[in-house]
Amino acid sequence: MESEIYRALMAYFDDYFDKRDLKRTMTHFSQHITGFGSSMDENTYDFERCYSVFERDIVDEAPSPIEYKIEQLKITNPVKDAGFVSCQMAIKTTIQNQHIKLNDLRYTLAFVLENGQWKIAQKHLSFPSKVNYDDEGYPVKELEARNEALSRMVEQKTTDLHQALEEIKHLANHDTLTGLANRLSLDASLEQYIESPDSLGIMMLDVDGFKSVNDTFGHLNGDDVLKDLAHLMKKQLPESCAIGRWGGDEFLIMCPAASKDELMALSESLRQSIAAYHHKKGMNVTASFGLTLKHPDDDSQTIIMRCDKALYKAKKAGKNRIQFDQ
Repeated sequence: MESEIYRALMAYFDDYFDKRDLKRTMTHFSQHITGFGSSMDENTYDFERCYSVFERDIVDEAPSPIEYKIEQLKITNPVKDAGFVSCQMAIKTTIQNQHIKLNDLRYTLAFVLENGQWKIAQKHLSFPSKVNYDDEGYPVKELEARNEALSRMVEQKTTDLHQALEEIKHLANHDTLTGLANRLSLDASLEQYIESPDSLGIMMLDVDGFKSVNDTFGHLNGDDVLKDLAHLMKKQLPESCAIGRWGGDEFLIMCPAASKDELMALSESLRQSIAAYHHKKGMNVTASFGLTLKHPDDDSQTIIMRCDKALYKAKKAGKNRIQFDQ
C-alpha cells in the first residue's frame, strides 16, 4: 500500500510543482476533504475553498514550475484505506521575476482510498524557522491539533473497516434469502463436528413438491415459504443445533450430542409444525426428513451420503415422513 500512496504522492507533486496544472492538481484531492493548510497559514475544510486557494496559488501568484528536492519522506499505512505522508523538501521557483528558494518546507498529507484511487483528504505545509514559542513557523500546538484530527480520522476509518469486515464475513457465511448458514458455512461446521469425539445427529429435510409451489404461486411466494420455514426452524429447534440451507429447498440440521430417540423426536415435532404451516396465499407444504447419527469412522461425505439416502427413502415412501439410516 505504501508504494501505491507513494505513486499517488509523486503524481500530485508532478501536476502541482512541475506542470502547475490546476485542474489536474485538484483530481488528487478527495471531494470530502477534511482539512487544507496553505502557505499563508489559511485553513479550509471543503473542496471548493481548496480549489480557490490553489487557483490563486497556481494561476495568479506563482504560475512558473517549481523545482523541488525531497530530503526526508515517511509514508505510513495504518489501516487498509488510509495512509499518511510526512515530507521535508527544498524548493526553488520564480515569482514576479524574483528567484525564491525555501528550505525545510514540510508537508503533512493524509490519503484515503476512494473507488480504488488514493486521494488527499488533508494537506498541510509549513515553513519552519528559528523563531520559537507562539510565533514559531512550525508551531507544536498546531501539529498536535492536526495529529489529533488525523488520529480521529484513523479511528473512524478503523471502525468503518471493522464494520465492513463483519458485514463481509456475515455475507460469506449466510444464505442471503433465509439468513441461515449457507453451504460453505455448513461444510466447515460439519468438518469440526466430525473431528470432535462427541456424538452428532444429522437431519436433512426437503420441502415436498416445492417446484409446484413455484410454478403455481410464483418464485416470490416460494421464497416467502423458505423464509417462513427458516424462521420456524430457528424458533423451534434448540440453540445447540446448527441450521442451514443446504441448497434450493433442502435444509441441513446438525444436533450435537443427540441420541437417535432425541433426533427422531425433534424431527417429528418439526415435521408436524411444517405440515401445520399455512401461507397467506393458501399454500400448505410438507417436508420429508432423512436422519442419521455419526459413526466413529465417518467423514463429511459418508455421513451426508447416509442422510441423503434416508431422505430419498422418505420421498419414495410417500413424502411427509421421517426415515432413519443406521
